[in-house]
Amino acid sequence: MKRFFKSKLVLLSVALCALASCNHGAPEEIPDSEKVLDHLIIEEICYSGSWHKVWKRAYTDDQYIKITNPTDKVFYLDGMALAQSGLSLRKIRNLRAGTDHRSTHFGAYILLRFPGSPGGTAHPIHPGKSVYIAKVAHDHTKPQGEEGFWCEDSYDLSRVDFEWGTKEQIENEGDYPENPAVPNMITVYPAGKEDDSNPHRLISECGALGLIKIPAGVTDEKLLQDKEFYWTTNWTSEEKDDGGGVGGNGHKHDNEYDPVVFLKIPNDWVVDAVQICPQHEFQWNVVSEKIDKGYCSVYTSSSDKHRNSQEFTGKSLRRKHDGKKFVDNNDSGIDFEVVSASLSKKK
Repeated sequence: MKRFFKSKLVLLSVALCALASCNHGAPEEIPDSEKVLDHLIIEEICYSGSWHKVWKRAYTDDQYIKITNPTDKVFYLDGMALAQSGLSLRKIRNLRAGTDHRSTHFGAYILLRFPGSPGGTAHPIHPGKSVYIAKVAHDHTKPQGEEGFWCEDSYDLSRVDFEWGTKEQIENEGDYPENPAVPNMITVYPAGKEDDSNPHRLISECGALGLIKIPAGVTDEKLLQDKEFYWTTNWTSEEKDDGGGVGGNGHKHDNEYDPVVFLKIPNDWVVDAVQICPQHEFQWNVVSEKIDKGYCSVYTSSSDKHRNSQEFTGKSLRRKHDGKKFVDNNDSGIDFEVVSASLSKKK
């Protein structure tokens, strides 16, 4: 009889885990608690914004990412980067013959590097510790100046570890003061002053977020100049996607004379990656299944109605913990769950 009840409890636990995950209907795999993690992980992605009571819509300048060291050794962020994929999970692209490199490379539309050179030791993450990277390192719950935006139910991001908006972008934005206490990330790609207008949309609602380790000896200049790091393609489509990669241009696309260019990052450089896509809109993987064979999302749809709904604000994608370790099956559909943002003052 005890064995019977024990079996029932195990089955119930598995069922509850399946309901709590963002596994888009896929069968839940039981995490292997004995698996030893040997790399940094993306633990949390907060991108849905906070509910602005006056605007009656989402306030989204308070996005942040949490990176955690689940191992027993020190890692360094020097020479590492965060990347957003150029391809969108919600639209299958008929890529030009010979230009589908997903099995070997991550196609980055945005690559932002942490300060420091590859092999450096200026920015350690000690065992069991985490770092936070914010879009804008600002206390978003309080007004600063007459023109600055703020949101009562947002987060205090003034003391995070890094800010992905560059100093130039923050100054050009004009709505927030530059925070000298928080180091800015360095924009590697796309390069040029035209990209200094405002902080990049690093977290795509229909793309992949990657944590990249750039090898020693590979400089920014080498990434930008060597042809081996360029992924040039086009596809059979009338319109560039406005919800995932390609910068949200949404303009008519001439397949023959308007090629799309990504940075071609070897998959061996990808330390961790998370595919994000609204639950009812997934069409294909934009990275190799060896990197991530699933997807997750705060939203069920990418429509403005959903993205500006109070129901979805204040939420994060958070990596599960099975009681012994963080879950890492290279399947975001079962590795992550939708929860309240960890930095929420309500929590």
